[in-house]
Amino acid sequence: MQLTHDVQGAVCSASRACFRNALGTQTMPSRVRRFSSTLRATVAIGFLVAGTALAASPDWPWVAYGDLRGNIEPCGCDPASDLGGLRRIASLLRTERIKRPELWVFDLGNDLAGVGAEDQLVNDLIAKSRLAFGPTATLVNITELAASKAFPGRAVTGVTVLSNLRSNAPWPEGVRPYVRTGSAIVLGYTYRSDLEDKGVERVGEALFKRWEEILLEKGKGLTRILLFSGGDEDLERIANQKLFDLVISSNTAPIGQVPTQIEKTEPNRLQRLVSDGLEVHMVPLGGQGVLRGSQLCEEGNVQSVVDPLRSGKDSSTASPPGGSLTSVPAIACAPAGFVTWLGPEWDAGAPLEGEFEEYKKLVALRFRDRSNERRAALMHSPYVGSDSCQSCHKAAFKGWKKSAHAHALNTLKVKGKNEDPTCVSCHVTGFREVGGFVSELDSLHLANVGCENCHGPRREHAGNPKASKDPKGNAARARAVCSSCHLPPHSTKFAFDIYWKRIAHGK
Repeated sequence: MQLTHDVQGAVCSASRACFRNALGTQTMPSRVRRFSSTLRATVAIGFLVAGTALAASPDWPWVAYGDLRGNIEPCGCDPASDLGGLRRIASLLRTERIKRPELWVFDLGNDLAGVGAEDQLVNDLIAKSRLAFGPTATLVNITELAASKAFPGRAVTGVTVLSNLRSNAPWPEGVRPYVRTGSAIVLGYTYRSDLEDKGVERVGEALFKRWEEILLEKGKGLTRILLFSGGDEDLERIANQKLFDLVISSNTAPIGQVPTQIEKTEPNRLQRLVSDGLEVHMVPLGGQGVLRGSQLCEEGNVQSVVDPLRSGKDSSTASPPGGSLTSVPAIACAPAGFVTWLGPEWDAGAPLEGEFEEYKKLVALRFRDRSNERRAALMHSPYVGSDSCQSCHKAAFKGWKKSAHAHALNTLKVKGKNEDPTCVSCHVTGFREVGGFVSELDSLHLANVGCENCHGPRREHAGNPKASKDPKGNAARARAVCSSCHLPPHSTKFAFDIYWKRIAHGK
């Protein structure tokens, strides 16, 4: 979208220095403090509790998150990876807004799971959560652009921005070239070479000129913010133009990468660029944490914040009927910006409870529909169930019965996840195979992680023990099956050779 600039803008377009003067960049020194040294950041890390120091940042309060990649909540299988989730983001935002109603909130996008039928329930929940979060601006990123083509009108929700679409490109519904608030103007940049057919344009003189026009006409005197998703070369070119007071980056991990805890143990990975006073950090992968800029609490005075919503049953902004005022975990202060990791301490209260209950019901309906489709295959199932093994393999069966595998489905029932196919597949026998687990009602004998998960289907062997063993039931199959479930973030310390010995049993 082209904007007609005024005479001053036309004269200044040939000179970046003149352009910055026209915008009134005399405010820059007070807004952006130069990164001092790695030592200062290291010292800051030593006294933080809930966050990790990154670097100096502008002196206004803001929070940034994104790159959920469909990770709406942690699975809870491994305490080490119990990070993030929509409800914890909501909990933190509420806490921050109680103290800082003027808080700026930025969603860097890449939140959607995909474009398949199974993904749509997740994407719909993310859309509802975005409306509840009320971010100042959300970047239309790679997954949103893909979804906008597959589901026109359903890919973006809330206040969304993308500023590098060509003027003649079809704009996704609801997307705008900039977002203007009372004190800031926000632009968005998303680029990958394969997205050019969707109308995105790479940084260059033409795009810089369009941005200058927007900032001159709509952003004079305002804080200039860019939400960024792209390569290092593009980021450096943008930084060199000195158009923006604050640039926040999407996570650079490939779209299919599974979140790990490496960013938490090595937070410097989240720093993408330090250039002439401009420091660019990227949001943690998978929504495991949030970037928090400026002084969001009084330095040297760590206090609990009273949040009347944390003890309620309602996801609205009203206090719960009869609810008591509860104090939330204190947020540690730091000299500048830092990342807060969203662990179980942010589970208090019930943010988004209504939205998640509806999601859970829809997932259960989808699970039951799938069960109906799979029920007929049980008539000719190659699986026989673990109980059929005990008469000949008494020692092995006894060892298995004492293992966590023998009670795997119960762990889901406690959490109300026993009708969620994403979880069930790793807690039963043969769920991914024809004739495998369908439901507790239809195939109770295949509940839990049984013998046939590792050894292969054994109906033929149970009928005739002298028959040759199923070639699928070999060590390679066992390794593949184990590794398909014991992987990050479900099992962060898994090593096949070590874990296999722990479940060794006699014949």
